[in-house]
Amino acid sequence: MTPSPRWLLCFVLCALFPTMAEQSSASQPSAQRDRTNVSVGQSFTGHYEGAATNRAQQVIPLAIDLTDAGGHLSGEISSTFGVFPIVGGNHQADAITIEFDAGGEKGTISAKLSDGRLFGTFTTGDDGGSIDVKKTADVPGRADTGKSAMATPILFLGVYHMANPGLDEVNTQADDVLTPKRQQELDDLADRLARFRPTKIAIEAPYRDTYWPDQYKKYLAGHYKLGRNEIEQIAFRLAKRLNLPTLYGIDFQMFANGLTPSEMELPNKTPESHKEAASLSPEEQLLRQSTVRQYLAHLNSAAEIQKNHEGYMTSLLPTDDPAIYKKADIVANWYKRNLRIFANINRVTE
Repeated sequence: MTPSPRWLLCFVLCALFPTMAEQSSASQPSAQRDRTNVSVGQSFTGHYEGAATNRAQQVIPLAIDLTDAGGHLSGEISSTFGVFPIVGGNHQADAITIEFDAGGEKGTISAKLSDGRLFGTFTTGDDGGSIDVKKTADVPGRADTGKSAMATPILFLGVYHMANPGLDEVNTQADDVLTPKRQQELDDLADRLARFRPTKIAIEAPYRDTYWPDQYKKYLAGHYKLGRNEIEQIAFRLAKRLNLPTLYGIDFQMFANGLTPSEMELPNKTPESHKEAASLSPEEQLLRQSTVRQYLAHLNSAAEIQKNHEGYMTSLLPTDDPAIYKKADIVANWYKRNLRIFANINRVTE
């Protein structure tokens, strides 16, 4: 079948375009040809998700919502350490520098964009490291795959029992947190935690229990004086700074034997008295030699968390105990309780 003239014309034009382009290029001055070959830079605007690794080799999940409006960079960086506004920066070709406010300190990201990935380095204060994030959407604030994994950053802070209730298997004897020195340290801690800008604060109290939220409301009204409990000294203090209306209990109370408080008749325990310095354990001596912030940094370090997990794992080593599943059940109950606490965190998270 003979092709129609229209299709034939199309085939001819397609064949002629390269020749015409080559002739046009050859007739242009070299400077003009160079301008024609300059590639258009990639758009940096979008939603990115990935992680940063700091100098302590901690992997920090993060998301970047970046808007590039004619060279003016804006947006925010969400991480497990807080949400930080992007305040400036610049870019050239595939390289970009992002400046952000890291809670009063200047932070900088220097990266390159390649195949939808930003990879490079970051610095903030005396910390820094590598960063690798992938663009998941061309529009800041959402991911094409659905709800962003960074929609709700959560900061977990492990603390010691400041009021010495003596209810744990291993009890650290704390010094008096009501002294002027400790109170100043707790104010400093609250200032630093406030940089995370939490919208909710969860505490070790039974889920939906109203006792501590009610005490917090009295505290806001000026009818409650802070005691030694860490819920009061840290959570109350921080929540008031942030003008938060309430606190959220997320605990699931269960003992290592698998029983809940309602299933056991417990003896009344009074807070343990303060020990003399000579009888302090190495951990208790470290607490007294440290500020509250320094000691909490120690408790939440990767090495200390690993050591705590190892304690449960090594308890499963073979023994002569005839109750062969006793320790396995204790370890299972420990993680069962913590997983139920995690489920309660999900219930109060938006």
